[in-house]
Amino acid sequence: MSYEGYDQVLCENGHYHTYDCWEFWSSEGWVCPKCGAKAVWSNMVDVTNGSYEYDEWGDETRIDGFVELHILDECKCEHCGSTLERRYKIPTEEDMRKAKPWRYEDE
Repeated sequence: MSYEGYDQVLCENGHYHTYDCWEFWSSEGWVCPKCGAKAVWSNMVDVTNGSYEYDEWGDETRIDGFVELHILDECKCEHCGSTLERRYKIPTEEDMRKAKPWRYEDE
């Protein structure tokens, strides 16, 4: 059986990065590639069977466990407008419940 996926990771300063599922076996030692701060939040995204399911009307439901992150602030280049840095809010338990409702059904 195979597994495909990645980890969403936020450092204590709110920088977002991802690691392929085969890159690390444990979250120990994860550091931010942007600022070197330690990781304080991570989430496994399982794309083995795709990211979405579709009902008979073609409406999609996300099934991979991806957590939509909320931007706290961002710094853009004043000359070209490209994003230089972005910081995100660390998700709460309620944010996780919304992203992965099947984990919390029996509580």
